[in-house]
Amino acid sequence: VSAWNDNGFPSLARDQRRLFRTDHFPGLGWMTERSRWQDVKSLWSRAPTTGWDHWLRRYMALLHKQCIYPEVPRTRHIGTGTNVGE
Repeated sequence: VSAWNDNGFPSLARDQRRLFRTDHFPGLGWMTERSRWQDVKSLWSRAPTTGWDHWLRRYMALLHKQCIYPEVPRTRHIGTGTNVGE
């Protein structure tokens, strides 16, 4: 489950109760079951070549996982953000 919507701009997102399902990992503000995290953690790279969010997107695609996310984001990104190697 994610609290983030990449396209949750005020001009596009209005319904506070609407949810979507996707096979794309939306990134920020997510949670998962402990057992799922143990699976992910065991595969986590010790020497990442990309950001954690990119890695999780690839993981979800390879294992055919899905994610629920809201139309209106429940989180805010307040940092500038960086990627591995930048």
